[in-house]
Amino acid sequence: MMIPRHSVGMKYSDYWPYFASRFVPGLYRDRDINAVTEPLMPHAKTLGTPTGRHALWYFLDLKDYPLGSEVLISAYNYYVVVRLVVQAGLTPVFVDIEPDTLCIDPEDVARKVTPNTKLIIATHMFGNPTNMPEICAIAEQHELDIFEDCAHAVGSYIGDTHMGQFGSGALFSFGVAKIVNCFGGGMLALNGQAAENYQPPKHGAGFRHSMIDTFSRCLLTTIYNPKIYKFTMLPLVRWGNSLSRRGRHWLRNLIAPSKNDAAWYFEPDQRAEFKPFMVSMLDRQLSRIESNVRERRKNVAKIKAELAYHPDIKLLNEDKHGMSNGSYFGVYCEDKQGLSEYLLAHNVDNNPQEFFDCSVLAQFEEFKADCPNAQYASQHLIRLPSQPTLKDSQLDSIIRLLKGFSLEHAS
Repeated sequence: MMIPRHSVGMKYSDYWPYFASRFVPGLYRDRDINAVTEPLMPHAKTLGTPTGRHALWYFLDLKDYPLGSEVLISAYNYYVVVRLVVQAGLTPVFVDIEPDTLCIDPEDVARKVTPNTKLIIATHMFGNPTNMPEICAIAEQHELDIFEDCAHAVGSYIGDTHMGQFGSGALFSFGVAKIVNCFGGGMLALNGQAAENYQPPKHGAGFRHSMIDTFSRCLLTTIYNPKIYKFTMLPLVRWGNSLSRRGRHWLRNLIAPSKNDAAWYFEPDQRAEFKPFMVSMLDRQLSRIESNVRERRKNVAKIKAELAYHPDIKLLNEDKHGMSNGSYFGVYCEDKQGLSEYLLAHNVDNNPQEFFDCSVLAQFEEFKADCPNAQYASQHLIRLPSQPTLKDSQLDSIIRLLKGFSLEHAS
């Protein structure tokens, strides 16, 4: 059986709010997202948004920085985040990452602060906590705002503080490939004075498009089921890659939207609005987030323990600054493409190019920077399965294949 690169670990009962809302539209109208998130984030006001990227867009709208203001942002990133900054009329200043966490490097942040800097965007990449005490100290010294990208970070902590409560605001994403899946939607968390009386603009696709958009994500979630993945999602992945090699990227971009698309432009009304049933889906999954994270961390720990003495597979230090949720799991390999093809040939799906060193992408040429750690991650990091639905036999297969590739590569 093919081991999928991702499986959110949802239960069939998690689908119920979606289907119930189709028949009784007002059923979840009174659900309060703040009441659901308060146990996790007691210091934040939370607002549902159509996507995670909408949350960043709304935050920039709220702050209304002068045009041309500088935003310090991790070079190893989802290119869409950078495009949003540029589209808002701001100047991204690329900062290198810590190679062992994939998160923004506070030392490089300190070097790149200028009188025109207004904001630091701290991305908790793969759910690994950024060094927020250092980032907060720099921000306080220079009177800068902090915005946390928590798209991967539901269930990640520094001490007793959940990510998303260290700065003025944060985004969360509840898409199909995230640790919490609400068939789309996202969340803006606001802290301190930023939270007072702010209501984001109303955005969302028309009724028909919205229905199709949400249903497509419900369907996509279903075909990620490990039992049928080989017959559903995997053929689409292979077909998308085949089309992409011939210059037709539409299917690959639909399946794996992290791919670099220089023509991408943020249109707030192109995605379904945050719907009331999503609050109930969020509530159900947050009630199990501790067990979800525990299983992911257990899987990551087992793989890392077995690979500790295989130098051709280099490991991260996910818990360097806090407790990572194990949302995504990555390793470095000099022959990343070779490892990816080897695993795929042995029925282990993976993602060899999910994020980029945005500082060298052609679409950001005018903001180009030298970020060697981000470049190395872009060239050599591969994401592997770590989801809570993995069986012991599947974990053993992944470990055996990684060891086998490492030994072959060494010889």
